[in-house]
Amino acid sequence: SKKKEMNKTALYTTGYFAPLNMTPTPPHNKGTTMYCTIDDLKNALTEDILARLTDENGAEINTTRVNKAIEFASSLIDAHLEGSYPTPLTLNSPLLTNIAASLAAFRLYTDSCGDDAPDSVSSAYTEALNLLAKLQNGELNLKTQRQNETLTNKTPCDKLFSRRFLGGL
Repeated sequence: SKKKEMNKTALYTTGYFAPLNMTPTPPHNKGTTMYCTIDDLKNALTEDILARLTDENGAEINTTRVNKAIEFASSLIDAHLEGSYPTPLTLNSPLLTNIAASLAAFRLYTDSCGDDAPDSVSSAYTEALNLLAKLQNGELNLKTQRQNETLTNKTPCDKLFSRRFLGGL
């Protein structure tokens, strides 16, 4: 139990599971591109559920809390994909939107209800993390500008063979 508490403390101090009223440390310092919107979360959860998760009275959606959850989800996506893709990503991808919405929804539930997220939200969160892992290790690919480029470590100044080596050709 003490080990579990230490791990929980470590997660809070890294900012990955800090409550929304705390400012999490972003995984990178490049700025955050939001990969989903409040409307995407409304489609995933309904307006009524969003209002209950973000407002003490459940009367209206607290857009500040929703935006913090979306920012956190987007930062988490960037942290996972940073070595494989140029982050923040600038493409419009339904896959990234779905991943971000799942991560943000789970974040809102855990902040509001502790560990009592519905099974559907928890499984969507787990699937989002699995998709991020597949994107990170190359099992899945996002179409980015980098994929259309030919990458090489050679420059125009590099020569494999000199004229002298080739016999003056």
